[in-house]
Amino acid sequence: ALACFALAAAALLRFYVSEQLARAPVDVYSTSQMVAQNASYFDVSTGSPVSGATLTLTATIRGNVNASDGEVAVWDTATVMEDLPNRKRIEIGEFRLAFDRKDAALVNCCGSVARPAPGAPEMYGGAFFPFGMERRAYNVYDSQTNRAWPMQFEGTDTVDGMEVYRYVQRVDPTNTGPAPAEVPSTL
Repeated sequence: ALACFALAAAALLRFYVSEQLARAPVDVYSTSQMVAQNASYFDVSTGSPVSGATLTLTATIRGNVNASDGEVAVWDTATVMEDLPNRKRIEIGEFRLAFDRKDAALVNCCGSVARPAPGAPEMYGGAFFPFGMERRAYNVYDSQTNRAWPMQFEGTDTVDGMEVYRYVQRVDPTNTGPAPAEVPSTL
């Protein structure tokens, strides 16, 4: 009887409980920082390119509990790119992602910047990926170009002794609209 109970409990945990619990959190708060050495950028204040810079990107994600529900997570994100050694702020961005808490696909609601059209292929926000990712391409939204680009599976790596999948997303040069008014048109 104990063995039958253990088998039934194991099956229940694997196929029902884990499916109910494997959802994106709504009360998340995290900050991450990435650094690019020997980077280049265009300095709008001087009207000239800068090379050999050390750029720092700080990304903050905060779950919006009030806008989220049992099926949809809403996360507000903010990014700041800076050339810290030269005390230059290059870019500040903020946007909102709304996605299915179970499969991580973006949904059209709650003021999200990414608004997938009905019947369009699934796309993901990049801040949270589906559980059990496969060795295939995923369409991932890019807030700079305001569209999804394929993120290709390119192999496996080892991080802290654990095998992980490596995906790479390439974003083509894209016209994102007119240049800001303070940049001379000759540039």
